[in-house]
Amino acid sequence: MNRTTASAIPMKLVANLVRRTCLVILIAGAPAMARSQQAGQDRYWATDIHQQPLPGIRFTSGLTICDEALWNGRWVTRYWLSTGLIEPEFHLESQEEQREGLAIDAFHLALEGQDLSGSWVWVKADKSEVHHPDGLLVTLELKSKARPVTARIHTML
Repeated sequence: MNRTTASAIPMKLVANLVRRTCLVILIAGAPAMARSQQAGQDRYWATDIHQQPLPGIRFTSGLTICDEALWNGRWVTRYWLSTGLIEPEFHLESQEEQREGLAIDAFHLALEGQDLSGSWVWVKADKSEVHHPDGLLVTLELKSKARPVTARIHTML
């Protein structure tokens, strides 16, 4: 079987693609911001985009909460809970010491052998209601300080 590998792609082509590349990650079933009636069921989703204490997003879908943030150039998951309760910020402060030195990125991207972990900066985050299916689309945009790359992470709740 003949496979094309990344090393078989000419580096000039890769460099041109990198300048125009946008990483898209779709996560189905994550949270949003609305109420929806479907087949007699009442569903709830919400999104909180925040800048303090860290730039980040808290997703809520039913009783499930996922909190993600930009920490030291890394997009990390701070916590997942299925109780519907939001973790207080003062409980999360001690996590920063525990994160130090761990490879805890929510996604990894490397180009030409260079790992871009730790190089991300916040550009923006937006949310919008969508239909068919009904939900909330949250788009996070991060830019690398190490390479001319922008990552857009799309979460559909």
